[in-house]
Formats: sequence, structure tokens, C-alpha cells
Amino acid sequence: MKFSHFLYVSIFTIAISACNMTLAQDVQPPSNYVAPTAVPTLGALYPVNAPDVVNGKIIFAEKCAPCHGDGGLGD
Repeated sequence: MKFSHFLYVSIFTIAISACNMTLAQDVQPPSNYVAPTAVPTLGALYPVNAPDVVNGKIIFAEKCAPCHGDGGLGD
């Protein structure tokens, strides 16, 4: 019984030790590898100034209302 217990523990120890081993000596990228460019930083996601409702109504009347109607519902 003691020998089989020792055998199981030994096999388990060797198996766990083998999981930590690596066969790679020195990992290097391929010779034609080009590093990715850095992601550009985003500017402000929201406008700095509050929207101008009066100016927005003028722009909507000129550019949007002919197709979408005065209510914006396509009427």
C-alpha cells in the first residue's frame, strides 16, 4: 500500500513538473513582423459648449425639413 501511494505521488509530481517546462529556447518574432501602430488618442467625445437650440432650428429648417417635415416624422 505504501509503495503504490509513493508511486502515485511520484507520478503526480512529475506530471505537475512537466506542465511547467517549456521546450522553447528563445522566442523571437518572425523577421517580417511589423509592430502595430499605437492607437490615436480620441479628442473630446462631447461638445465643449452647450448646443445652440436657435441655431439648430435654423439648420433643421434649411437642411432637414424639406425631406423630414417640420416635425421630423416625414410628414
